[in-house]
Amino acid sequence: MTILKNMSQYLAQTERFSVTIRDGYDAVQQSGQKIEYGEVRKVIVSRPDRLRFEIERSDGEKALVVFNGTDLTVYTANKNVYATVAKQGTLDQVIKYAVDDLKIRVPLAVMLLSTLPSELDSLVVSADYVEATTITDVPCDHVAARNFSRC
Repeated sequence: MTILKNMSQYLAQTERFSVTIRDGYDAVQQSGQKIEYGEVRKVIVSRPDRLRFEIERSDGEKALVVFNGTDLTVYTANKNVYATVAKQGTLDQVIKYAVDDLKIRVPLAVMLLSTLPSELDSLVVSADYVEATTITDVPCDHVAARNFSRC
């Protein structure tokens, strides 16, 4: 848990950072079959009120999500979508708004919040150290965390 707490405090206090997220997700089809899709998200965070997501899905669809402190904009070229909603506030407020109200899928959204340390306290029940590893030439700690209790 110490590693997770240190990481959460570091991220929560960092004013500017970027990360590339490669993720996969399942979509249940009408037939009940699960199909796995993938995507790459380039995320740029600039606290207190700037955020940019560049998204490229495995099917080639590209999207852009930008928050500039006063407006949240979503653009998807393939579907010819351009939408802007006035939304003043902090990065934390707009991320929660995008996820909760607009139902935008934001992988690892909690990791972008300045409230990450307190969020982890309420979400993580236990954590195990798996191994020291290297990812893209960067030494890392592999930690497995659980967010449910055993009955």
